[in-house]
Amino acid sequence: MPGSKEEVDMIDNIRLFIKDPSIAKELAEQLLADLLIEDPKQGLDARTKKHELPIRGKIRNLEARAFYKSALVKGSLHKFHNVLTGSGDHNYNDFSSAHLIDALNQLMKDCPLIQALNLTQLEFGLNIEVDEPAENIIERSVLMHKFSKQPIIETFNGEGYMKKFVYGPYTVKIYDKAKQYRNEVGDKQILRFEIKFKDRRLFKVKKVSELLEPSFIEFLMTILLDHFDKLMIVDPPDEGALSKDEALLYQQYTNPNYWNSLKGRKNRTKKYREKRKAQAFFKKHELLSTKNKLRKALEEKYKSLTKSMLTNSDIYKSVKGQHPKNKAA
Repeated sequence: MPGSKEEVDMIDNIRLFIKDPSIAKELAEQLLADLLIEDPKQGLDARTKKHELPIRGKIRNLEARAFYKSALVKGSLHKFHNVLTGSGDHNYNDFSSAHLIDALNQLMKDCPLIQALNLTQLEFGLNIEVDEPAENIIERSVLMHKFSKQPIIETFNGEGYMKKFVYGPYTVKIYDKAKQYRNEVGDKQILRFEIKFKDRRLFKVKKVSELLEPSFIEFLMTILLDHFDKLMIVDPPDEGALSKDEALLYQQYTNPNYWNSLKGRKNRTKKYREKRKAQAFFKKHELLSTKNKLRKALEEKYKSLTKSMLTNSDIYKSVKGQHPKNKAA
């Protein structure tokens, strides 16, 4: 794998929400005062000439909504930073921890009320540079998650390639980032591995200012690597490399129907043994080369991120100081 740069694309899409009529009203007032609403006539009462809830608007690229009893802000922090710097509404470039700090600082200046809202969803992932089209790697070798879950494949009308594994509280995604932005990234081949947290109970922070807590980033990285390890990423064997019996074992171990047949409490011990046998089989026949390379690239990104977070620790403290509970201290 080509060497990775120190910039990392970490936290991207977020969703903030609170059920509080007073905050919803305050957000609506800010959107109206700053002319951030999408349509000046939106919610306008013809008789009173006043705007009524719900109100929809934008904080740069972020979607903001004020309902009767709740408020919502969601969107990409990466794109927010690019809009802020005049780079455009996209997220194909590098997004460092320093950029994230800048984005959070500006977001809290644009909308101080943002600190009253609670994080309910977020996406965390890494871009790694690979030495062939990521689509080829994903299509050929990424087979399943947790020894049973089959992927949903999305091609975005030929403009991308993704395999995702959808669960209630979260979604695991692995996709060809470069194909989405081929004209912009040139010859680079970029694979992105990402988790979308859809249940706030899966992460430990509530406010946007806490997103750069070093221990929180480490927590997210641990989860990311854990789910990568749960992916079955297996290289197809070379023709003639396996005996007839070994070929049958390969077909069995890479068939999600086989693993699904072992579901249930009564098969728990057998499934555990079979998983160990499958892993030993893949290792013996050197079918884990791609997975090992990708894992190493993710680890390098992790180390780069840790270094970058330490470098920016003083800046992080300045962001954290904007948290309402810290101001009150």
